[in-house]
Amino acid sequence: MNKKSFTIAIIVAKSAKEVLHAIKEVPKWWNSEDFEGDSSTLNDEFIIYHPNQHYSK
Repeated sequence: MNKKSFTIAIIVAKSAKEVLHAIKEVPKWWNSEDFEGDSSTLNDEFIIYHPNQHYSK
């Protein structure tokens, strides 16, 4: 079996706490009308929906 993996490092001038906070603010990545659910804690579920373009759950 051919094992495939992907690794990337991104260096930013922010603390780990600031970065994690920004990552968890998923509604700010999208138009708030397209976001449903919660993304503030581990195992939260949310939906991003752009009619006729994109759907993620």
